[in-house]
Amino acid sequence: MKIKEYTFSYPSGETYVVNVTYKRQRGLYLRKKGDIFYATAPVLMSESKVKEFIYKSIPTLNKRIAKNKSSEAPKGEEYTYILGEKIDKVYDDKELKKIALDEFIKLTRECEQEMGITSPYKVTVRNMKTRYGSNSSKTHAIHYQLSLIHFSNEIIRSVVVHELAHDKYHNHQSGFYNHVLKYCPNYWELKKKLRKGIYK
Repeated sequence: MKIKEYTFSYPSGETYVVNVTYKRQRGLYLRKKGDIFYATAPVLMSESKVKEFIYKSIPTLNKRIAKNKSSEAPKGEEYTYILGEKIDKVYDDKELKKIALDEFIKLTRECEQEMGITSPYKVTVRNMKTRYGSNSSKTHAIHYQLSLIHFSNEIIRSVVVHELAHDKYHNHQSGFYNHVLKYCPNYWELKKKLRKGIYK
């Protein structure tokens, strides 16, 4: 696996930096987290082909994000979204982290029981840039993104089920998503809400 950084400039004057990870995979994928673009590409694909794909894809992705973007930020000057509900209080990250950790531990324990996982995972909350969750088999720990606390319990649960499914399937190989859907039948609908920033 290798990682490279490319800069793309457009006639309109906009410039974008993209972090590209080359992996053993078939397709090319581009996503945006905050103001940063990330791509994954097949390790054997030429740089020129990767760059061509990204150059064409950035404007399309920007348009789609702008169209789907939620009308409100998760935190404002007088409010914070907590578990999908708009609360008339501004929480700092320390307060949010405490609420999030309690909620994520509770949901993880419930889903572990439902999914037949007998060895409980250590649960942590982090400010992660590119993922909503990650499962570390080495430390038997699941790390959740702090921003998840803004979303409804149902949406958070879909991420919990996804990460716990890695207890049985280490990668997203055949059977992984069938296992996820067994415990979260509306997973794809909830994932769409998560990506669009629809809190409830």
